[in-house]
Amino acid sequence: MASLLSGGNLGSVVMLPSGFAILPEKPTVPGGDSRRSLLTVAFQIMEVSARVQSNILPRHVADGVQKIILGTVDSIRATLRASIEAEILRARRGHEGRFTVYVHASAEKPIHVRHYFIDRDIWSDQVVWGKISMVDADRRLLANALEDPDNQHFVLLSDSCVPLHTFNYVYDYLMHTIINYVDCFLDPGRYGNGRYAEQMLPKVKRINFWKGAQWFTMKRQHGLILVADSLYYSKFRDHCQPGLDGKDCIADEHYIPTFLNMVDPGGISTWSMTHVDWYERRAHPNSYNARYLHPYLLQQLCPFKLGSSLFPHKLTLEDKIGSITVNGTPLLQW
Repeated sequence: MASLLSGGNLGSVVMLPSGFAILPEKPTVPGGDSRRSLLTVAFQIMEVSARVQSNILPRHVADGVQKIILGTVDSIRATLRASIEAEILRARRGHEGRFTVYVHASAEKPIHVRHYFIDRDIWSDQVVWGKISMVDADRRLLANALEDPDNQHFVLLSDSCVPLHTFNYVYDYLMHTIINYVDCFLDPGRYGNGRYAEQMLPKVKRINFWKGAQWFTMKRQHGLILVADSLYYSKFRDHCQPGLDGKDCIADEHYIPTFLNMVDPGGISTWSMTHVDWYERRAHPNSYNARYLHPYLLQQLCPFKLGSSLFPHKLTLEDKIGSITVNGTPLLQW
């Protein structure tokens, strides 16, 4: 072995009946240490002992070899087990470092259990449905999130939204897109253009007065533009209010779709990643409870195609834990 390590004839390598050669773990240099694996050492002990004892292994040599080999196997098992347990722990902890949470809470500070939400509440004014305070809440959330330069994409959700896909799917989908998913359309009816006020001229024309649900996903550059806006914001603050001039103008349904469609029409998708059911055409969208969450509905919500949803809105789940599966594959878990 010493001759081989010094560059001797390869023909002197001792071959075991199994076909394995007794070699060091890695080559050594003249004057360096001979670093060998435990398995190699065990084979060398047997090989040298067999030569000295006329091919007869003493009991203590066999016991020593067995101890070395079993100890090595136990070490490998422990290392693999620790690695698997670490992966499970990381999966349970989620994906820290890849997202942050900002909670626009009510005046009564909520009690958070999950660590993602602890100390994530932001300062809040009173928010009233249908009024500009709804837009103020959106802008306040964005302003706080924009303070962290690592935040590059923003998702506005409510506490009744549930993801339809895995975290990695949603993360990759949003981080690799170049557009903002903002529900945006021209509604010529009473609850669309019928809410328009002429006082918004000349900055906002009737043809530019668009509508959409408030839930959005937005790139950083558009979040900066939205938070910095004061001109268009003031038009909606002053002239889009419930009951003003006999019209029920809802600012959070019009401001963001109108503003982004005017400043960057090519940068928005015109549909939202949050599914909202307006089928009954009421003031508020339909809600889903557990009995409505059947596999067919979920397959309709997430068909893996352009325009499909990442989150359904208005899920009221009475049960703390539940799931829906098809052929053993979970479609939704909560």
